[in-house]
Amino acid sequence: MRFLFLIGLTLVFTSPLAAQNAAPKTSGTTKKAATPAASKSAVLSTAELAEKVKPSVVVILHTGRQGKQSGLGTGFVVGDGLIATNFHVIGEGRPISVQTPDGTKHEVEAVHASDRHLDLAVLKIKGNALKPIELGDSESLKDGQPIVVLGHPQGLKFSVVAGVLSGRREIEGLDLLQIALPIEQGNSGGPVLDGQGRVVGVVSMKSLVTANLGFAIPVNTLARVVPQLIQNGRVIRPDIGITRVLETERGLVVVTIAPNGPADHAGLLGFRVVKTQRRRGPFVYEEQRLDRSHADLIVTVDGRRVKSADDLLGIVEAKRPGETVELGIIRDSQEGRVAIVLGAGE
Repeated sequence: MRFLFLIGLTLVFTSPLAAQNAAPKTSGTTKKAATPAASKSAVLSTAELAEKVKPSVVVILHTGRQGKQSGLGTGFVVGDGLIATNFHVIGEGRPISVQTPDGTKHEVEAVHASDRHLDLAVLKIKGNALKPIELGDSESLKDGQPIVVLGHPQGLKFSVVAGVLSGRREIEGLDLLQIALPIEQGNSGGPVLDGQGRVVGVVSMKSLVTANLGFAIPVNTLARVVPQLIQNGRVIRPDIGITRVLETERGLVVVTIAPNGPADHAGLLGFRVVKTQRRRGPFVYEEQRLDRSHADLIVTVDGRRVKSADDLLGIVEAKRPGETVELGIIRDSQEGRVAIVLGAGE
């Protein structure tokens, strides 16, 4: 379990998910409300959600060198014999096994793929009898929207807790969902569900300072990278080929560019290394200096203003290798545009 220290936060814990099921007060003639069986968009109660999703949630266990249990977390089924969880749940612990709600244990054949930065991992077990959970859309979530989490807090297996989405935060370079509900050790890797039982997030962190505060990886991140993890065993990230920039009020000055990289092939210019030689008696000395007078200043990326490296990376990492980004630049006091076809990096 990873921890995040937050100080001075005040949370308002709103009513659980079932509150949305209360019938609104109306007057006069009303139409008959659709039942969950009649409407795919019907909001389920917390109990109904737990019953629907529980068969697809597993306990993740790994043992230490002396054969004793050294870790416990949560995972959920995303494909045939494939279990999604957090990278930090499995860490370097081996062997790993998963336990289903009926008590059946399955040995993990392999860590099929993992990404430490995103804190995601996909485990492979034998068989495909377990039913995958439907993935939702984390971008459509609204602050204050009820959510439900399944997990194993403090070893209390297959526990259910309801709360709300209280916001969105960027932490350590990751865009995360801020969730208002109790999170304990053992919850990590568990699914965050919307009112229809679709996964909208993966529980990742809790606060040691504020009781009902946790964070989850948006499911859209999972949905974007899982196919790559399954196919390649790693996440292939888009690479623009710019290795260093200097942040200014006007934009980003390009300092260094990867030789033969995407930016280099597109003709983007960074600092130049100017070499000069000086003779002193019988000796010749070579000196180097950086000339920034011809370096490009990046003002926009795909029409959006950028003033920090994070602005640039945020736009680039939302794309895929092979796609194109257009930089609005200033070179030698003249405005211009450079189209860069993104490469594949890690």
